[in-house]
Amino acid sequence: MANLYYVGVHFPGTIAAMVWLWIRHRPDYLRMRTEMALLTGAALFVHVIFPLAPPRLVSSFGMVDTMILTGPSAYPDNSTDGVANQFAAMPSLHVGWALLVAIAVIRVGTSRWRWLALAHPALTVSVVVITANHYWLDGIVAGLLLVGAIRLLALRTRYPGRLPGQPLPSFSRVLL
Repeated sequence: MANLYYVGVHFPGTIAAMVWLWIRHRPDYLRMRTEMALLTGAALFVHVIFPLAPPRLVSSFGMVDTMILTGPSAYPDNSTDGVANQFAAMPSLHVGWALLVAIAVIRVGTSRWRWLALAHPALTVSVVVITANHYWLDGIVAGLLLVGAIRLLALRTRYPGRLPGQPLPSFSRVLL
């Protein structure tokens, strides 16, 4: 079940949340999109300066690669094949994006059921650790980077005179 969640929820869940926001809550879509871009850019920077193999690729840790063992796997058997960077464990964008999706749902939701969205990042943290794709610290760092992205965007909207222009205008032209 953890493998299926890892493989089947990350991109489809994030895309579904963004499409829903784009259709029903356009200003919140713009906010989430910009926060996601800032988070992903910060994560890319960390990936470049601190490449970290996930636990499943470090045989001395004794962690079981559940995706290779039972499937389905998001990655090929050889860690150097495919398009995904398998050495980009730090930080976990699975966790960061899941947390951002939950925050976006909570922001726009009005019922008390909106808080169930927190199950998504909680499950994601569990899944990425269970499948040996990330360390606990990877999720924590992703959460901290997300807090930084949210604060940076809030600073931009709080002091618009000091930071000219729209947040990430090239994305606005492409996605709107």
